[in-house]
Amino acid sequence: MSSAERKAQLQDEKLGLESRRAENEAARRVKPGFECAAEQKTELQDEKLGLEYAAKQKTKLQDEKLCLECAATQKMELQDEKLCLECAATLKTELQDEKLGLECAATQKTELQDEKLGLECAAERKAELQDEKLGLELPRSCQS
Repeated sequence: MSSAERKAQLQDEKLGLESRRAENEAARRVKPGFECAAEQKTELQDEKLGLEYAAKQKTKLQDEKLCLECAATQKMELQDEKLCLECAATLKTELQDEKLGLECAATQKTELQDEKLGLECAAERKAELQDEKLGLELPRSCQS
């Protein structure tokens, strides 16, 4: 298509658009109720868009709420784990104290056993000394 033909076509289209505009203006003047309906339609479309946006926002907020609830649950689980670890640490300390107590008792038992052996040894030595003393006290005729 030549540029002259294209130019003519564009002028025809322009005339067609101007013609339609003139018709629309005439129709509005003749039927003002349609203009009001068109405005209401536009308002309703805007309202619909607003409601759709609000619905999207509501969904987004619900998702955020779920995320926060999930985070709260995880926080509680971590707190429970922390309590469990603290409890385990306390039990470990108690068991270590108990172990130390048992080790101390074992040491004391050993000391008492040593003391008992010492006393037995001392008793034997005392008996020997008493026997020696008795032997010394016997008349010389009995000593041989």
